[in-house]
Amino acid sequence: MKKLLVVVMCVLCGLFMMGCGGSGDSGDKPVTEVVSEKQDEMTEKAVMYYLTAMTANYSSAYTVAINKDQKNEYLNKAITDINIAMSEIENEYEEGVPPTSELLELGKILKLVIEADMLGDNEGAYEYAVKSGEIIGDLSREYLDGDLPIGIQYMIDKGSQN
Repeated sequence: MKKLLVVVMCVLCGLFMMGCGGSGDSGDKPVTEVVSEKQDEMTEKAVMYYLTAMTANYSSAYTVAINKDQKNEYLNKAITDINIAMSEIENEYEEGVPPTSELLELGKILKLVIEADMLGDNEGAYEYAVKSGEIIGDLSREYLDGDLPIGIQYMIDKGSQN
């Protein structure tokens, strides 16, 4: 299992070698903000917010967790976070607003990675992890000037040290 994680982290590292800076901007929106109609544009701050929301607990499962129970706890939290983020995107943005489709696809694939990993399907988890890394890399380059959420940065840095 450790070998799989090292391989996944190395793959992610390779995908993101094209510039990985951290903005430190979580993209949090004020609690009092009310959206009455769907937005037709997603800001850079919103892209980082959703990318961070979908990957924070996911990345923690592979960089912080010490045992299987802790890892599964992070992965279960990640599923909840991903579902919430996907629901918000669907509710707050008009269909087809860039990069909503990419973020929704990322959410679906991350859930497949988690499911495969929890079921012990290392091959499936690896394949989906590669696809998610490609989407994250594309989002980072196209919408975030190479910036990545801190958890993903840490995964990449840790993967390159092994």
